[in-house]
Amino acid sequence: MLKGQSIGVLGGGVAGLSFAICAADRGARVTVFEQAQHPGEAGAGLQLSRNGTRVLDAMGIDARQALHPNVPGKVRIHDMSTGRQLMRQVQNRPGHAGYLQAHRADLIATLVTAAQMRDITFRPSTPAAINGLKIAGQSFDRVVRASGIRGRAAHFTGQVAWRALVPGQGETTDTRIFIAPGCHLVVYPLRGGQVINLVGVQNGQTWDAEVRDHVGDPDAFRAAFSQTCADLQGLLDRVENVRCRALCAHTDVSMIGPDGVPSVGDAAQAMLPFVAQGAVMALEDAWSLAAALDGTCSEPDWANRRAGRRAAVMRTALANGHVLHEARPWFLPFHRLGMCGLDKLWPGFGAARLRWIYDYDVVMDFP
Repeated sequence: MLKGQSIGVLGGGVAGLSFAICAADRGARVTVFEQAQHPGEAGAGLQLSRNGTRVLDAMGIDARQALHPNVPGKVRIHDMSTGRQLMRQVQNRPGHAGYLQAHRADLIATLVTAAQMRDITFRPSTPAAINGLKIAGQSFDRVVRASGIRGRAAHFTGQVAWRALVPGQGETTDTRIFIAPGCHLVVYPLRGGQVINLVGVQNGQTWDAEVRDHVGDPDAFRAAFSQTCADLQGLLDRVENVRCRALCAHTDVSMIGPDGVPSVGDAAQAMLPFVAQGAVMALEDAWSLAAALDGTCSEPDWANRRAGRRAAVMRTALANGHVLHEARPWFLPFHRLGMCGLDKLWPGFGAARLRWIYDYDVVMDFP
C-alpha cells in the first residue's frame, strides 16, 4: 500500500508528474526531482487520444478545459508535392472531444499545478541519479525512474524530426499529414489557432551521438522539405525557430530496470511518434504503476502487462512509419492508389485499425 510511504521520482516530465499525482492521491508523500527549469516552447505539440484523456479525467483534470486544446474533426493525408488529398479519417465526431492536441508546456503547467495542490515536493536535480533507495542523497521508501530517454541507452533510428511553431492564420482545425518518399510533415493548430505546430520527419540521416536535440536552422528545415505544395510552403516560410531531434528508440521495453527500480514513460521505452502515443503511454504507465504499488497487482505483473501493450503499440508505430515514408519508386503509384481507394471504399479504415489503442481503459484495467 502507498498510504504514508515516501516516494522519490526522478524526472518531472509528463510521466513523472502524472505518477506523482496518482501516488499522492493514494496517500503517498512524493518528492519530484527535475533537471529542467521550464518546458521548451519550440515544436511543443502533443496529441492525447481518449486512452490518455481517461487518465487525466481520473486524476481530476479536465483536459478539454485546462489545456485549451485543438479538437480535430479529421486527419487528412495529402501528397506533399501536389497537396492532393489521399486519405482521411475521423478523429472526433460532432459533439465529442476524445482526441485532443495541446501544447506540451500547457500540459506540464497543468500537472505542476495539480501536484502543488497535493503538496508534492519539488527538488532540482543537476543531474541526479538513483542509488538504491536514494535520489540526490535523500532516502525514500520507494523510488521511480521517469527521467525520459536519458534513463537508459537507446539506438538512433536514422530518422530526424524537425519541430517548429508558427503564427496561426485561420488554418483548419483538422490534422494534416503531408507525405513524400522517405519523409512526412504533420500540421495542426494549438492554443485556439494562435500557433501552428509543424513536425517533419526524414529518413536516412546521420547524427552526432553526443547530442540528441539541438536548435536547428530554419533554412535547413525548408531545404529538407523543399518539394512541397504552395499551402505547405506558406507555412514553412513562416518558420523563424526550429529544433532538430534525433529519433531514438529502445529495442526492448524495460518497465523495471536492472537495479529493480520501476520506470515510466520514455525511461521504460522511447516511443516513436508515428501513432502519437508518447505522452499517452506515459499517462498509462503512471496510473498503472501507482495502482500496482498500492496493491492492485504485483510489480512483475504490472511490468509484464505494460511491456506487452507498449511493444504492441510500438509495432504499430513502426508499421505506420513505413506506410507514411514509402519510397520504392515502382510501388509508389500503387501505394497512392491504395490510399485513395481505401478512402472511398472504407473511410473509417484508419480509425478502425487504431481503435484497439484508443479504446483501452487503463483506469479500469488497474483500479
